[in-house]
Amino acid sequence: MDRLPLILYQPLGVQLGFVPFLFLIGKSAGDILFMGGLSSVFSVLISAGQLRRYGAATYYIPRGV
Repeated sequence: MDRLPLILYQPLGVQLGFVPFLFLIGKSAGDILFMGGLSSVFSVLISAGQLRRYGAATYYIPRGV
C-alpha cells in the first residue's frame, strides 16, 4: 500500500507517547494497558470524526518525493 490513512497512524503515536509516560509515573501494567487502550480508542474516534467532516483527501499521508 502506497499510502496508509492517517487514522491508522494516530493510535500508534498516542501509544508511543502515552504508555512510556504512564510507566515513568509508576502506573501498574493493568493501568497502562487499560489507559493506553482507552486513549487509542478515543484517538480513533476523533480521527474518524475528522475524516467524516473534512473528507478522505485530507487524511492521507503524501508519498515521498
